[in-house]
Amino acid sequence: MRFTPNQRARIAQTLFRMSRALTAARDEARVVETALEQIRELLHTHAYIALKRPTGYDLRALPGDEADPVIDKLVLEWVLRHGDLASFGSKSHGQAAFLYVPIRAQDEVYGAFIVGEPGQFRLATRGEIVDILRAMANLVAIALSRIASEERARIADIAAESERIRTAILNSISHELRTPITTSLCSGRPRPCSIPAQRSIRRIGANSCGRFATAPCA
Repeated sequence: MRFTPNQRARIAQTLFRMSRALTAARDEARVVETALEQIRELLHTHAYIALKRPTGYDLRALPGDEADPVIDKLVLEWVLRHGDLASFGSKSHGQAAFLYVPIRAQDEVYGAFIVGEPGQFRLATRGEIVDILRAMANLVAIALSRIASEERARIADIAAESERIRTAILNSISHELRTPITTSLCSGRPRPCSIPAQRSIRRIGANSCGRFATAPCA
């Protein structure tokens, strides 16, 4: 299939809108929704996204496409594992019912598009559709990579702030412990504590601090 100039212009506009929407997306759900909406609008067919997970994959769809399609799980798992295309007529899994397009950025595979009806898209005659979906998949992979990086940075910031608060609290506790210890040991004395008594107080304070924190007491 060859697209007309008007169709190519529409495809370019769709990819531009998709790029802007994905750049603004702040979570995985919005990225998935944006991609599936654009595929449906452009190709007028059913589309799904399988997001790669440590224990398998998570299948996502738009309202109206929620019925679980008859997906060949072995083909999908192969696509997620190798980051390569699979479809009817392709070199790998040439009898696959759907068009499977990997969502990948560099060496990282984030998932796959699953597009069409069984046998609808044949690579030999619909090569340009594959090119469009590859471009869309690349945009989605970049968005997912960015969101994952932002989430890691957010978690690191939270951890650093939690550690700062924990250290401040523990240091405050150790300081408050030293004050009553000093008052108790030296109470009733007509003169300042002797040098040995002061050393004992310091050792007790240090031991009390050590129970609560590894950092030096304030």
